[in-house]
Order: sequence, then structure tokens, then C-alpha cells
Amino acid sequence: MSQRIRIKQVTVIDGLGNPPLPDCTVIIENQRIQGLWQGNQALSADKSADKPTELVIDGKNKYLLPGLMDMQIFPHAYALAEPTHINLWHRSNANEMKMLHAVKNLSFLLDSGYTTIRAFGMPGSLDIHLREAVSLGLIRGPRLFCSGQHLSPTGGHAEEMYGSPFGLREPGQTVDGVTECLKAVRTRLREGADFIMIHCGGGIMGKDKMYWRNFTPAEMQAIVQEAHAFDMLASAHVGSGLSVKTALDAGVDIIEQGYCLDDQHIAQMKEQGTRYVPTLAVTYACVAHAEKTGISRQALYKGQRAWETHQASVRKAYKAGVKLASGSNCFNLIRVESARTEFPLLAGVGIPALEIIRLATSAAAEALRFGSQCGSITPGKLADLILLTADPLQNIAVLGDPALTSLVIKEGKIVKQSKGSP
Repeated sequence: MSQRIRIKQVTVIDGLGNPPLPDCTVIIENQRIQGLWQGNQALSADKSADKPTELVIDGKNKYLLPGLMDMQIFPHAYALAEPTHINLWHRSNANEMKMLHAVKNLSFLLDSGYTTIRAFGMPGSLDIHLREAVSLGLIRGPRLFCSGQHLSPTGGHAEEMYGSPFGLREPGQTVDGVTECLKAVRTRLREGADFIMIHCGGGIMGKDKMYWRNFTPAEMQAIVQEAHAFDMLASAHVGSGLSVKTALDAGVDIIEQGYCLDDQHIAQMKEQGTRYVPTLAVTYACVAHAEKTGISRQALYKGQRAWETHQASVRKAYKAGVKLASGSNCFNLIRVESARTEFPLLAGVGIPALEIIRLATSAAAEALRFGSQCGSITPGKLADLILLTADPLQNIAVLGDPALTSLVIKEGKIVKQSKGSP
């Protein structure tokens, strides 16, 4: 049985988009939020007096939020502060070394307030082993929802990302034709993947063209239908307008990146309930500092060209009411330590701070089909909570900053508490 925790006099930002509630008390016990009330106004059944055995935390002048979620993280990204040539690093390091970098990245994300991430493909679907290691308590980290290896056709984006003459792209599995596509989905099922990640079009990294098609409509439909047959979500990286249309017609659940959404795409996404994870951070990195990361000039040029249309796509989708969720796409251009750069970029296209918090908490939980369990400060849900020493509504950039995240609680257990915190 976990320790009972009482957080007092704290401002609650519930993750549902509601205005903040000052002077609140939150009770945590048996992994879950057991009580929530404001001042003397009962907002739940449990507002009992302090108990001698409980841990009391002073939340005065602090802000309590649900644990953050990032919908697109490559756990095995390069984890050191020193600069490196990303293409060469991924080609020249063994999977065992990449796993060690992943362990460091997961610990950093937890300390930054991320209690759940959607982990994108690792070589040999090693992200699934990381998920189990976190679940067993062998390593520190957020809860993981895993894709295993990505699916890509011969010459597709998942092969061409590093621009290798041998078509090297370590997180991906190359499949061609309906039969191979079906087997790949079933292989991910056997490995224990939570969702299927599909490369449906070209992208920024590598030597492929943004407008290239990857899978055919028949292949895409086979992948998505097979994933849905086994209750797995299907997620698609898309570059061109054609790839967006192909993915939507196949019935994917989540569109990734979406550099050039038009009005027809947006209308179809609204009609089908498709979720959009834009990952502005990776495109912005091409504009801001890509020369320092060792990517090719071609990739840099593609990213810089896509930046304006990418922002416009997110702005239009948000205004039209498309379901969004926050993800950073940390891997090559941006380190995991920069995942939080996504938040001010979303603000830059006109999304309010309260909504950005919702996109990184309850909306992400809903996209993962985990909304009944976490994503908001609601009695009965898992106690995934973070305590900030600065107001994210005044400056959204404080969200995800480990220096300003004084307390992290995951499933009712304190996993980070800064020195000096009660």
C-alpha cells in the first residue's frame, strides 16, 4: 500500500482546460487521487483532517498539474550534452549503447515531469523491453506506449532517413506488398507493441523527397485494418498532401507531422475523429540550429521550406476543431532534453496556455485510449502529478523544465522531490 500524501494550499490546473483553482487540497492514496477540494468548499467526499501517518506537502505559491505526456519520443536519442554528428552516431553505435542512452533519457524525462510517453521505434523493437523494465521498476522512467519497429516500404522514409548508400534506417522494418504488411503488423502484435507506426510519405530527414508516396493505398488499408483487428492504434507519418489523403482514407487513428494540411484534409480528420500530433519542434530545429547537428543540406533545406506551411497547418487544424495532442519528435534534430520546446511553439501558432496543457495531458491520454485512468486531476484517476514552482499560464516555457519541477508523483509514488521541498 502506497503512502498517503496530502498536498495543501496549492493551485490546481486540472488538465481539462478549466480555469485554475487556487488554495486546493489534494489527497493521494493507493496510487490514485482520492480527494480534491478548494478551501472549505467540498469538491470530493474526502476532506478529512491531517493524519499522523500521511506526508503533508506545502503547495503554497506552487502549481499542481497532471503528469505530462509526449506523444512522440525516440527513447534511444543521443543523450549527452556534447555535440555529435547524428547520422554517424546512429550508424556507428551498437544497440546496447543506444539502450544505455535510452535509460538516461527516460530518467531525464521523468525528472522533467513526463509520466507517460509514446515511444517510437527502436532497433529490434527494444522500446518494448524498456517499457517492461520501467514497469518492473528496474529503471526510472515514464510509462511507455510502444510502437516497436516502424513499417516502411523499400526506399521509403524509414529507410532513407540517414541518407546511407545502403538505405540504413535502424528503427524501421522494410515491407512491400499486402502480404508482408500483414505479417509485419502481426509481428508487432507478437512482440507486444501498443500501436503501429507507419511511414506513409516522405519527410525532412534523409534523401527522400517530401512529396514521395510510400505505401500504396492497398498496403495502407491492409496495415490499418490488421492493426484495428487486434485493437492496436495505427499512426502515420505523412509528408505530402497525397500521403495525408492515403493515410486518412485507410482510416489511421493519428496523423504525425502533417506539414501541409489543406481544408479537405482537415474536414476529413474532423469527420473521422483523427488525432493530429504536429511536432512543430522538429521542423523549427531546421530553422534554428540544424547546422550543428550533422544533418544533410538537403534535409536542412526541406525543413526550412516546410516550417511556414507546418505552422499554418497546425493553426488551421486547431481553429477548425481537429483533435490535437502534443508531441515533440525528439530524436535527431532535437535532444530529449529539448522536448519542452514544443510548448512555446504551439503558443506561437495561437493556442492558449490552458489548451496546451490539455494537449499534453488529458488530450494525449485520450489519444492513447488511457483517458479513463490518467491525464487529469480527477478523483479516482491514477495520481500522476507534477508540482511547478512557476506559473505555466504566465509562461508556458516553464512546462517540462526540470529546474522548475519540484515534485513528480507517478501512480501515487514520489519519484522526484527537489531538495528544500517539504
